[in-house]
Amino acid sequence: MIPDPLLINDWHPVASWQQLEAAPVLGTRLLGEDIVVWRCGDQALVWQDLCIHRGTRLSLGKTDGETLICPYHARPHPPEDGSASAAGERPGSHDDARR
Repeated sequence: MIPDPLLINDWHPVASWQQLEAAPVLGTRLLGEDIVVWRCGDQALVWQDLCIHRGTRLSLGKTDGETLICPYHARPHPPEDGSASAAGERPGSHDDARR
């Protein structure tokens, strides 16, 4: 990750809602970090693009309702499991970045 606090704490467009309607799971890079952007109901979530169990990219997975499914072992990652960051937050951050 690029260690610039001005860049890290700012908003960055990474996907449009139209892109998420066409493909509900997208992988991209932001500030040197791989992230997955996925549609969960009427919101977009942004997580680190990594399943911590086997190191697989979650962006290779799919959605099932409001759950992101790991492509390696089909482990579900619901938004409330604690690994989610709302759109606008850095993965792993617990700060409310939706100021």
